[in-house]
Amino acid sequence: MNLPRKDVTHLRKEAPAGQKRFRYVVEVSAVAEDIMSRPVITVSPPDASLQDAVGLMLENQINSLAVVEDGDIRGGMLKRDDIIKEVAK
Repeated sequence: MNLPRKDVTHLRKEAPAGQKRFRYVVEVSAVAEDIMSRPVITVSPPDASLQDAVGLMLENQINSLAVVEDGDIRGGMLKRDDIIKEVAK
């Protein structure tokens, strides 16, 4: 992937009230299209269970699914980390 990049130098203190030093940072511009999988994998409740959704994530090696209703994204995104947080409660 060849993304535009910009070299940046930030002035930061190494410690509180310490001497300021430059820190080198590389910024890379990216848009969702650069990191999203294609085709977008979706799930359609109430037809699909959470178990079905997790199975799709594992099968496609992805961390989130678009939630669609009548062919439109209406339910947002179902994310692996959100599922883990709910299970952990």
